[in-house]
Amino acid sequence: MKEIIIKNSDEDVRLDKYLRRLLPQAAGGFLYKMLRKKNITLNGGKAKGNEKLKTGDNIRLYFSDETYEKLRGDGVSEEEWTRLEKAGGDIRVLYEDDDIIAVNKPAGLLTQKAHIEDISLNEKLCARLIGQGALTKEGYARFKPSAMNRLDRGTSGIVLCAKTPLGARRLSSAIAEGKVYKEYRCIVYGHFAKSGSIEAYIKKDEKNNTVEVFDSFEEGLTRIETIFEIVGEYENFTELKAVLVTGKSHQIRAQLSHLGNPVVLDRKYGTRSDSQHYFLYPGQLLHAYRVKLWDGTEIVAKCPDIFEKLKRGEIWRPGLPEA
Repeated sequence: MKEIIIKNSDEDVRLDKYLRRLLPQAAGGFLYKMLRKKNITLNGGKAKGNEKLKTGDNIRLYFSDETYEKLRGDGVSEEEWTRLEKAGGDIRVLYEDDDIIAVNKPAGLLTQKAHIEDISLNEKLCARLIGQGALTKEGYARFKPSAMNRLDRGTSGIVLCAKTPLGARRLSSAIAEGKVYKEYRCIVYGHFAKSGSIEAYIKKDEKNNTVEVFDSFEEGLTRIETIFEIVGEYENFTELKAVLVTGKSHQIRAQLSHLGNPVVLDRKYGTRSDSQHYFLYPGQLLHAYRVKLWDGTEIVAKCPDIFEKLKRGEIWRPGLPEA
């Protein structure tokens, strides 16, 4: 018999969902059969599976050790676990509680890996939790801590991550309901004369992972809206605050390029004249600067040093973008 006491991080999870996560090798029909036969009980009694779990609830599984291990499965190879342990937990933490952690991602680091050998922010987050003893191999098999909002590889700034299932539910729900305020800072070429809320429409090119921006609606296009505000004006550049009203892939970068003010060092939507300066920085000058959570918590990440150096003219003094 196995006995499990529910922790706060699993509060409000349905029993059947928790069991599927606990025993990934078990078929759904089998789990419901075990519930009916009271081979799986909740707080000593019969359960249907639709009950919402509470902290301190007691789940008992009347299985042999062999059956339990077979149904649980490991789900994590030694190779994967070793790779996580060695990923390095060198992340810049801006905010942390029992379930959520906010990290300042540097430009050049993937939020989530594209290939099995990649080391992304997700791997570094797990490595940090492993080093703290907060994440075990068994726990990782049931739930993988990860980023809940994604930044492009070349974009720096705040990424909100879930350490627990409860954190994942809270963040995903709040983001979907528009309860998380996200503010970006960027430096663009030229004089920006379109402050305010700007709408446009986009079409995604999946093959090339780019979006094309249009001023008016056509069938097949998706509406986007961004609020832009001028923060500072310089000889050849403008610093902007950008607040997402909608949140689509490459929204800020593509929209600014369409307006004739591409983000400096944007390899995808920028200018040919930038190419000679790409070695200076592993991304574009777009930074997720401030986040406000649903409970009023504000998180701020200082812009990378290159922002100030560019504004002071210490790096290069290029002309306006090529037509």
